[in-house]
Amino acid sequence: MPNFFQKLKSGAGNFFKKVDNGASNFFKKLPDAANNIANKVINPAIDVAKKAGNFLEKNSGVIEGAAAGLAEALGQPEIALAIGAGTMQAQNMGNKLNKITNQVNNFKTQGLDKINTTTNQLVQKQDQIRSIVSPVLGLPDPNAVTIH
Repeated sequence: MPNFFQKLKSGAGNFFKKVDNGASNFFKKLPDAANNIANKVINPAIDVAKKAGNFLEKNSGVIEGAAAGLAEALGQPEIALAIGAGTMQAQNMGNKLNKITNQVNNFKTQGLDKINTTTNQLVQKQDQIRSIVSPVLGLPDPNAVTIH
C-alpha cells in the first residue's frame, strides 16, 4: 500500500506543478494582454473621437460663417439663423465628445491599474499557496532562497 500513496503523492505533485505553471504563465501574460487591447482598440478609438471633438469645437465658427454667407448670397438670410443654431449644437457636441473621451481614457487607465494590482495580489497568493503545498507534496519550495 505504501507504493499507492507514493504514486498518489507524486501524481498530486505533478498536477500541482502543472496548475502552478499555468497560473504563473497566465499572471505574466494578463497585464500585457490588457495593454495590447488598450493600445490596439481603445487608444485608436479615443484618438478618433478626440479629433472629431476638436474639429467640431474649433471649426464650427468657420463652418457657420461660410454657410451663413452662402445663405445670404442666395437670398435666404433666414437660413443663416438656423445654420448658426446648428453650428452652436455642433460646437457643444464637440465639447461633450472631448469630455467623454477623457472619461473613457481615465476609465481605461483605472482598469489597467486594477488589472496590474490584482495580478500582483494573485501572484503573492500563489507564492503563499506554493510555500504551503510544496512541502506537503515533497516538492522543493521555489520561494526558498538558496546560496551557492
